[in-house]
Amino acid sequence: MFKVHKGKLWQKAVFRPHGLSGRLYWYSVLPFHGIIFKGMVKKLANPG
Repeated sequence: MFKVHKGKLWQKAVFRPHGLSGRLYWYSVLPFHGIIFKGMVKKLANPG
């Protein structure tokens, strides 16, 4: 989900883990989300 407001892109990811294994998964990949989303935004802004 994203929106653009006053020239800024706001991006939100939602994940609802189920049980302990879901929570463990979420926290294990959490550090990578900043890297992944930053790369996605750069590709969207400069597709060529």
